[in-house]
Amino acid sequence: MSTANNPLCNYCNSTKVIKHGKTSTGNPRFRCRSCGKTWVLEKNEPDRPALAEIAEEYLNGKTCRDLVSVYHSSPLRINQKSGSS
Repeated sequence: MSTANNPLCNYCNSTKVIKHGKTSTGNPRFRCRSCGKTWVLEKNEPDRPALAEIAEEYLNGKTCRDLVSVYHSSPLRINQKSGSS
């Protein structure tokens, strides 16, 4: 029987599963001791801002560095998303 505390391996159905840290979004990662594969039970994707929102803020006079604190992303990534140089 598979539970959140004691899951079965998704690949080989082994019960020899251990916790193997967390993803960048905070989801627990598991690793099978039998086959060595890792996986995440549930994927909670962070909310990412829409390109239209970034472009609108940029056109309203905010710089890429100003947008970093709002959208929790790097200036390089915001620059790439907005298409500005």
